[in-house]
Amino acid sequence: MSDFAATSRQEQRYCQLFASKVFTGLGRIVEFGPWLGSLTKALGRGLAVNPRIKKDLSYVDAFDRFQWDSFMEMWVQGSHLADKYRDAEIFVDEYKNQIRDFLEYVNVYVADLEQQGWSGQPIELLVNDAWKTVPIVRNTVSKFFPYLIPGRSHVIHQDYLWITESFIQIAMYRLREYFEFRSWIPEATMVVFRCVKELPELGNFFPEEYWELSQDEIEEAHQWNLSILPVVTHPCLKASKAWMLAQVGEEEAARLIFQDIESDWRSLETLFQFQKSVLCKMDFGQSMQLQDLDWCLKDCSSWEDAFPQEMKELKYLDGAMNAWLWTSRELYPTFIDLASERRLHYELGSSRPRRFKCEETGEWLQC
Repeated sequence: MSDFAATSRQEQRYCQLFASKVFTGLGRIVEFGPWLGSLTKALGRGLAVNPRIKKDLSYVDAFDRFQWDSFMEMWVQGSHLADKYRDAEIFVDEYKNQIRDFLEYVNVYVADLEQQGWSGQPIELLVNDAWKTVPIVRNTVSKFFPYLIPGRSHVIHQDYLWITESFIQIAMYRLREYFEFRSWIPEATMVVFRCVKELPELGNFFPEEYWELSQDEIEEAHQWNLSILPVVTHPCLKASKAWMLAQVGEEEAARLIFQDIESDWRSLETLFQFQKSVLCKMDFGQSMQLQDLDWCLKDCSSWEDAFPQEMKELKYLDGAMNAWLWTSRELYPTFIDLASERRLHYELGSSRPRRFKCEETGEWLQC
């Protein structure tokens, strides 16, 4: 749905559906941090087919520094944008080019969201992919959130479940009086809230430094998020808590949380595994000893070669069975289905189809 996207197709579809089915035009659509416009275009596609709005007006106000950063290169490799921009170079013209089919709907602002103010118009939808620093959080909540419409406005946090930005979870915990949880976008980090109460100017609602957050509040915010979000997201939420504890100096507590996460089969879900792979490439991954955790996701095509010399156990997703299976050097060729806890005995040498016998029922499974 987008040539250049740091967002998922599910997130883009949600924004498109919201703009086409839910948005009424009673307020503005504000987008923080659109980068190259994957969500802007999704909003534009939705507005284009929304029968309740006039097609010759702008509805979206997009705010970004539009300054290139070297980490963005990972999303443009092999394209005409690869190595085109130097660090801190302004790329707003490329953003406009990317959204050209929907530019009529969008007012574009090169802005510093640590300082940026708002016009005072009502805001019906706020799409946030810019809460990367605490000053941005403090300023945008103070300057923009008071113009949300109670009972109508929605706030979409694109990085709500991104582990290294877990202060977003704590910020929404502090704002829970004014919002209700609406939805999580499956297989994505995006979470949606609806405004239920008018916000005052809350310029000092969040501390300027992480270390000002207490362990008690980090725990309270964590428990609140566990209570509103689906179980499948909990490994990410636990890791988010660990990240924040590490930021306030509690590295050993954070390390123990990561070890606990690994004991839960849900940590094998793609959402957590991807973020873990990112953390492993950071200094943080080394300090948390994430590389040393004895987990292996094995490609099903080579699964019979289950045990490299250094491996003692194996956990992997069997695509044909749609199940996470676990075995060990001592248990093999018996596998455990981690969801149902069934013991499945593999018929050695069977292939295309593979054959498993369920120890409990005696049933033969083929895949």
